[in-house]
Amino acid sequence: MMLELLTMGGGAILGAATKLTAQGQANKQRSFERAMAMSELGGSFVESARKMQTPFANMTRRIIVLSLLGLLYYSYTAGLLGLNIAVPVERVTGINFLGLIDTTKTQIEYLTFENTLVIQEWMKHAMLAIISYYFGSGAAKA
Repeated sequence: MMLELLTMGGGAILGAATKLTAQGQANKQRSFERAMAMSELGGSFVESARKMQTPFANMTRRIIVLSLLGLLYYSYTAGLLGLNIAVPVERVTGINFLGLIDTTKTQIEYLTFENTLVIQEWMKHAMLAIISYYFGSGAAKA
């Protein structure tokens, strides 16, 4: 529970910090553009810089986030769609007596589940981080 709160809080703070940094850079860019527009040579530089900017930069970020969320959703529901899901399980055998006698062996086995919904820990944290990042950047707009 605490780890989820830290993930959400960290994502929200990072989103807000990123948005505030972007706004600060936009303000610097506007003041630079005004200074360049004042000079005779600045006009051509501003126009060439505007031509170099891609209008789909925000759309690209949205596509990446939606693709990641789609993959997470597919991972959640793959078992319900008829696919078998293999989950790695770590099995430790042997004994460890005060570190003096150590006969432990670690084996990784894969268990196969059919028609189940498997939620792995990293998926939950990834979704929480993405959602809280967007909430944090949205809160910084105001």
